[in-house]
Amino acid sequence: MNLTPDTNILIVGLGVMGGSYARALSKKGYYVNCITKDPEDIVYAMERGMIKQGSTEPDPNLIAAADLIIFALYPHVFIEWVRSYQSLFHPGTVITDVTGVKGGVVTTVQSFLRSDVEFIAAVRTLSLLPPIAIRPRLFRFAARLAASWDSHALPS
Repeated sequence: MNLTPDTNILIVGLGVMGGSYARALSKKGYYVNCITKDPEDIVYAMERGMIKQGSTEPDPNLIAAADLIIFALYPHVFIEWVRSYQSLFHPGTVITDVTGVKGGVVTTVQSFLRSDVEFIAAVRTLSLLPPIAIRPRLFRFAARLAASWDSHALPS
C-alpha cells in the first residue's frame, strides 16, 4: 500500500501508541480519524489537529471509509474488535497493529479474517522507555518488521 494524502487512516485506540501515530501521520498531511473510548482524548486530538473525526463507539461510516486501520489495543481486544467489525471493512482495507504481543494474534486473526482484507502484523522493538506522553517521533529509533501472512499457508 502506498500512502497518499487521499489515504483515509483510522486509528483504533488513541492512547500513547495510537496518539503518537495520529500526531505523526497528521503532521505529514494524512487524513486521520479515530475510534477510542475516552471522549476527552478525541477533544484533545481534534484541538491539536491530530485527527479530523473521532468516535467513542465503532462508527460504521468511519470504519467503512478507512483504507488503512491501525489498531493500538490490547491483543484480546484487537482480536475481538476485528472479529466483530470486519464486515464493515471495504475490500482492500489494510489493517495493522501495535499490540506488542504477537503470540497467537496473527494466526487467530488470519483464521477468521476476510480474504479481501490484508493484515500486516507490525513488530516494533524498543528499549525500555520511561512513562511518556504522546510523541510523534516515538518510533524514530525503533526497528520495524512488517510481515504479511498468507492465510492459506498457515499451519493447521
